[in-house]
Amino acid sequence: MQNGKIRLIFTPPSAAEKEQIRQGLAEYVPEKAVKQFLKKYHLLLAKGRRVEVYLLTSAVWDLYQQIHSYRHPYFLGLFLGELSQGALQPSLHVLAHLAESVKDSARAVTNQAGEQRFLYSHQLKPQHITQLPSKVNKMTKLLVVNEHHEGLGYGQLKTTQTGEHSIKNQRDLGWYLRRGR
Repeated sequence: MQNGKIRLIFTPPSAAEKEQIRQGLAEYVPEKAVKQFLKKYHLLLAKGRRVEVYLLTSAVWDLYQQIHSYRHPYFLGLFLGELSQGALQPSLHVLAHLAESVKDSARAVTNQAGEQRFLYSHQLKPQHITQLPSKVNKMTKLLVVNEHHEGLGYGQLKTTQTGEHSIKNQRDLGWYLRRGR
């Protein structure tokens, strides 16, 4: 504890945690893209009330190595996501990186009306969805993009009572305007 506040403990991930991170990213992008993406960075976990995952460039990693024994940063590098219940929940900070190489099996495309709706934290109705993966089930996690293939957020496929598909908004970039003050 530092000044009455819980201090984050930074530590490299264990082999099991690395695998959870890899699997979490592989839900959205091909395995080859995951390897290339992670190859460029050092992984660091911040453990406190939550387990946050950060990506550090070599320069930031070297700086961290120099200061970690006497400085306790609040965050470091690019926030990759949170490890929760044994799985990585990717952050909005890496959404653009993931959207660049998202798998067809994890991509949902929305029209302009759906884009606005999704960014206001609403569910996408069937008329807003212009493209879905060919094979879907009700637990399918999706990366939602607009017609220009820009990442908007993360969603989960739902089936309506009429058998049509909708997408429940999990997290979207509009969060920054609504709560990210």
